[in-house]
Amino acid sequence: MSPSDLPAAGNGVICQNPLAYLVGVEGVALLRAFAGDYDREFIDARLAEIRLLLESADQIGDIVLVEPITTAEGYDGWSIDYDEPGNALAQIGVC
Repeated sequence: MSPSDLPAAGNGVICQNPLAYLVGVEGVALLRAFAGDYDREFIDARLAEIRLLLESADQIGDIVLVEPITTAEGYDGWSIDYDEPGNALAQIGVC
């Protein structure tokens, strides 16, 4: 999907880009390093991860456009099978 195929921001559609998400997570780690939580080796590893992500962009997944839902709508869909077999979170007692 090219940028021109995507709807403009603010039209009620959420553009979920897996590559952007992963680079963002690495960015959060780099911000923590900038604040002094990690050393140079950590920073270099994060930058290498970002390079690898960008080089592998075509393998990470496509952009997905989704309609936003309310918290109540999300809960209604999720709660139907929360207690059913197969929910790994319920089986290990996390939730």
